[in-house]
Amino acid sequence: MHLLDASGVSNEIQQKLYEAEVFDVKTFAALAANADDLRKLLQTEFKLDEAKGLADRVKVAKVVVAFENANTRSKKVAELEGEAEARNEPKRVGVPDFVAMRQAFEKKWGKLAEDAVPSKSFMERRLEMVEKSEFRAEPLSEVICLEDDEGDTMRAVFTSSGQLEAVRVGKKVPLPSNTEQLRSRLEVLGNSWCMAGFLHTNRVYLHDLSPNIFDKYVRYLLGKHVLGLVTSGPPGTVPTGPTWEAVLHYEHEVRKQAMRLMTEGVALKDALVQAWEDPVVRDRSFTAPLAMSRVRGAPPPGEWGGEGGAFKRARRQNKTKTAEKGEGKGGGKGQGGKGKKGKGGKEGSATGAARTTPSGKNICYAFNNRAEKCTRKDCRFEHVCGVCFRKGVPMYECNHNGAS
Repeated sequence: MHLLDASGVSNEIQQKLYEAEVFDVKTFAALAANADDLRKLLQTEFKLDEAKGLADRVKVAKVVVAFENANTRSKKVAELEGEAEARNEPKRVGVPDFVAMRQAFEKKWGKLAEDAVPSKSFMERRLEMVEKSEFRAEPLSEVICLEDDEGDTMRAVFTSSGQLEAVRVGKKVPLPSNTEQLRSRLEVLGNSWCMAGFLHTNRVYLHDLSPNIFDKYVRYLLGKHVLGLVTSGPPGTVPTGPTWEAVLHYEHEVRKQAMRLMTEGVALKDALVQAWEDPVVRDRSFTAPLAMSRVRGAPPPGEWGGEGGAFKRARRQNKTKTAEKGEGKGGGKGQGGKGKKGKGGKEGSATGAARTTPSGKNICYAFNNRAEKCTRKDCRFEHVCGVCFRKGVPMYECNHNGAS
């Protein structure tokens, strides 16, 4: 118990209390009627007699100090819990408890930077989840670090009785937009579970939990099996990989499965591994959608964000294929009907153009064919570059320096 650590109570006494199932502040505060009663308990159960000398007297004094702090704190916590429950809010976590959890973490695994420490408000939601055993895979937009925490945001609401009250509103941040942001966000999330384990030592599903399991999870997501996965379509098509949105969606589904396993009694460290190794979760939430997008001719993954490498490779391969083709049919239903056939190569065939934009809209082939040059204002197809999707610029005039 962190309160005993803060008061300097010896590990021997803490171990005996733990073995007696004294796991939290409330139980410890109710262990004795008062300080005198506690001294009798320490004499009979722990063989600590203040009359024997200074050493025993100091040990007793430390336990008494922790006991009195526990009494004061438990009363205040009960009051705050009642207010939070009435407002349907996570119960408050006192600053001493928050600091104690962080210190316990750093004592075991090393110093934490501010951007790796879960915010106090986020830890309140995490602890409420642990205490109620109502596990939920929160969106990464709700994972807030101490560096981004701006304190409580209040909102005025009307209660069922018609009274106007102020309630706390949880802060949100944008979803990760690159690999480093994803790594940082999952580090904060993992640290919140580890810190909760120090406050709730009786929760079996948090036993033996360490930040290392979340490091492995990040490596899996950013490795060759997820973000680095490249699929090949029919001959002549550009190899594609997952979009950044697809990676974030799959990551969330993995944690949802881990939470389901925890409700069945699986420890978090095992539930997370089982979830990312689950073939059903992977197929339904990742590989099947990826295969479907490949069949539909989805554009390169870098177009949606990610690291951009796949997008650049796709552009180069499209240009190479067009040059090697020499001549090709540029025909397409660019204007609602069959377009004219034009020469490829130097003549500007639309060969190699993508069929749809990243948002799924059909691209006008005639607009990308020098021989046809569709200029209809009422054309129902998108007039964008067939390689980088730049608006208003056909692919034979575009330098493909990036979409706009």
